[in-house]
Amino acid sequence: MYVDEKQRTWLPITIETESSLQVLMHQEDVPLGEAVCPSVVAPYPLPLMWQLYPGRRYRGSDSSFWRIVYHIQFSGTEDMLLEQLPDSGCE
Repeated sequence: MYVDEKQRTWLPITIETESSLQVLMHQEDVPLGEAVCPSVVAPYPLPLMWQLYPGRRYRGSDSSFWRIVYHIQFSGTEDMLLEQLPDSGCE
């Protein structure tokens, strides 16, 4: 689960194909529990944190880049599909 700057919770659903890694982020209000230190989190294919970058993409805390495939808002909730971009070696 991720929490954005507006304290909204996002639930990730990972989609792995032969050619790409995608994540569907669904914004849903979920009660927050205790925070966990990154050092005790089990290995996970997604970054621990995301930062919005210009050009409809996010950068993960692991330096990976993700393009926004789509972002929709409907009836007070949001869905966003992100696709991991191949390593380009530059920002």
